[in-house]
Amino acid sequence: IISLNNLLSSFELIDTWPFMHPDKSGFTRFNKDASQHSRIDFIFVSKSLANHISSLTLLPFPFSDHYGISINISFPDSPKRGP
Repeated sequence: IISLNNLLSSFELIDTWPFMHPDKSGFTRFNKDASQHSRIDFIFVSKSLANHISSLTLLPFPFSDHYGISINISFPDSPKRGP
């Protein structure tokens, strides 16, 4: 974990889950009877990009002991694309 913290610090990255949901655990892995859980899946972004996150949610995945993580990033000043 020290190496991960050094990497995050060196590249000025943040963990998006506590940034968006400071009061929620964000567990992403559960055993079959949900008696044990952990947070082992992450999305890291730069500090400047973090301010553009519009949503971050956990999604249950059938047939898996992990939840998926969905992130939406919005740039309101960017030009519209497409028809």
